[in-house]
Amino acid sequence: MQACSSLKRAFLKFENNAENGLNELVQLANNKQKYEEVIYEIYRMGKLKEKILIGNAKHQGKRQRIAEMAEFLNSQSGILFEFDDKLVRRIVDKVTVHGGRLTVEFKTGTEVSVEI
Repeated sequence: MQACSSLKRAFLKFENNAENGLNELVQLANNKQKYEEVIYEIYRMGKLKEKILIGNAKHQGKRQRIAEMAEFLNSQSGILFEFDDKLVRRIVDKVTVHGGRLTVEFKTGTEVSVEI
């Protein structure tokens, strides 16, 4: 939840700075002054906004995948006594073995590595 509020604060700060930048650009243009630096800053802030929005979308997607995995695991009944192919295919994205290490990457993006 903390990441969400810091993302909102960053976005609000961006929106405020963008509005100030546009106002400054209009003033400079009206006064026939150089405004290239302001244009560059507005462009930079646009790229920053895009990065924030992409980060937010990734974060929301990961939260959704975790919720789906939790729902699926909670729907499972009893204790597993043998390999469950359906369960593994539902939650595991890939397994990598390298140099005495086993790494399991879950569909949520979480990775777990163990020595073998």
